[in-house]
Amino acid sequence: MRVVSFFAAGILVSWVLSVLGEEMMGSSPCNFPAIYNFGDSNSDTGGNSAAFYPAGPPSGETFFHKPAGRGSDGRLIIDFIAKHLRLPYLSAYLDSIGSSFRHGANFATGGARIRQYNTSFFVTGESPFSLDIQIVQFDQFKARTSNLYKHAKKHSRRRNLPRPEDFSKALYTFDIGQNDIAAGLQTMSNEQLKAVIPGIVDQLATAVEDLLMQETFAVVITRMTAMCIVGTSISASWTELRMEFRRLLVNGFLVFCVLGAGGEVLKGSAPCEFPAIYNFGDSNSDTGGISAAFDPIRAPYGEGFFHKPAGRDSDGRLLIDFIAEHLRLPYLSAYLNSLATNYRHGANFATGGSTIRRQNETIFEYGISPFSLDIQIVQFEQFKARTSDLYNQAKTPSQRSTLPRPEDFSKALYTFDIGQNDLSVGFRKMSFDQLRAAMPDIVNQLATAVQHIYKQGGRTFWIHNTGPIGCLPVNQFYTLNPPPGYLDEHRCVKNQNVMAVEFNRQLKDRVIKLKAELPNAAITYVDVYAAKYGLISNAKNEGFADPLKVCCGYHVNYSHVWCGTKAIINGIEVYGASCRNPSQYISWDGVHYSQAASQWFANHILNGSLSDPPIPITQACQRR
Repeated sequence: MRVVSFFAAGILVSWVLSVLGEEMMGSSPCNFPAIYNFGDSNSDTGGNSAAFYPAGPPSGETFFHKPAGRGSDGRLIIDFIAKHLRLPYLSAYLDSIGSSFRHGANFATGGARIRQYNTSFFVTGESPFSLDIQIVQFDQFKARTSNLYKHAKKHSRRRNLPRPEDFSKALYTFDIGQNDIAAGLQTMSNEQLKAVIPGIVDQLATAVEDLLMQETFAVVITRMTAMCIVGTSISASWTELRMEFRRLLVNGFLVFCVLGAGGEVLKGSAPCEFPAIYNFGDSNSDTGGISAAFDPIRAPYGEGFFHKPAGRDSDGRLLIDFIAEHLRLPYLSAYLNSLATNYRHGANFATGGSTIRRQNETIFEYGISPFSLDIQIVQFEQFKARTSDLYNQAKTPSQRSTLPRPEDFSKALYTFDIGQNDLSVGFRKMSFDQLRAAMPDIVNQLATAVQHIYKQGGRTFWIHNTGPIGCLPVNQFYTLNPPPGYLDEHRCVKNQNVMAVEFNRQLKDRVIKLKAELPNAAITYVDVYAAKYGLISNAKNEGFADPLKVCCGYHVNYSHVWCGTKAIINGIEVYGASCRNPSQYISWDGVHYSQAASQWFANHILNGSLSDPPIPITQACQRR
């Protein structure tokens, strides 16, 4: 059976390439400048490996002589397609290290399906990046690279970016659907699966339509011979084309040719001079990770400082941005953001919706990220290995300029701001007693993450506790008449804050033990809860509005339109707009803090007044 499968694969590759090479009478070759691929593990050249666990040996060793992000001993069909067209092998969109997108990008990830399914990657191995998400990634890839290309002032800044005019000339390839069928065979009868296939095919057709709507195309649909329909616009003939597309999808292989007062300063100690920051966390410190991997965060997010969306769940900067400013370092590039990123001074592995513990649910249900803390640590480990390898192989300073210096990993500051979503999931799924019983495991998993970084050479850790989750305005959106005792004197949900305080107590105890377990580490526990609750409980005196008022969005009684979205309320379209003066608000969108609030928090924690030991962040490398 194995010999037959290899033989069949060889025939398939040869046949596909013969089709690509086939020329219509009187026609010149297409001369594709780029390939954009969408698919699953059959064509994933590193996406899943960059986002989750890297493929280990012996994968890749037959051709690349090392793991290369592919589920094979060597090259895949998409690699042979690229070679046949005299183009480089495709860089994965999710791979931000050493990637070049001049000649295309690969949005495929192992385990991807055409349809979204509410199953966890950690349970079934199915990718959260279904085809519709891959199309969203392409949409923002195209927009962002075109903008970067247009504004680049030097040729060297353009060389890894696609030329905007090449999108209409590129080859768009699809190799996906196997996992939809495989899952159906496990959970449905043959008749049930047969009944859902038209819907699956429709969704693939919709993905192609989305691409067609963006440009002027020539379309080639390949079965056993090539049929070309060339046009300068999308017309009524697309209906016929789509019908043929659906028929061919079931019957054969397709190729689409789509033409203040602070803590102590240690006496005699110089500032630490951190060369880099590596951050792990959730939306409180995500600077673009979840936005690059899934739907991009849209306006009016980011407009208070960046004047455009910047991958942050705020009107402007986050606490991690103020930390970078305070240490005179650039804002952190997200690890999952492969466009125009610079990692010389660190990287951000945080993603909105992340938890410490893996959760058996998807981002499409309750917004929980697939990139839990253990996955962020895996990402860091391969980031460190791969950037060090690229740095050592680089032949010119310009090739090294965006890579971290290998010796800087041991001198960097490692920051953690995560745990809030573990509590929110617990409030949704557990009793308070069950959540309290789960807390030791949650904090132990955070401690394990620190231990992993320590083994990799990290020595300075800045660990935030979780904030007063009961004070988030979203908690009261659907509880307009709370029972007596439900709220505290500042109108925060009392029991939720009690659980947050208990979590923080256990976290602090575990940090104390970590200091004994890691004798060469400098670990600082930071009481962010005290800073946040301090502002919320004293908002008026600090110049802020009611802390439970939300700046962005429409929230009246039980009618809610989230920030930057639209909805029909009583027959009228309502937009969740920003308030006129975000700097007077503590809550930006009901869940996340405003830039002004984050700056206030920074001013009260970076000086060390709320830290244990009580030293400023500039002295955090000093062990006490």
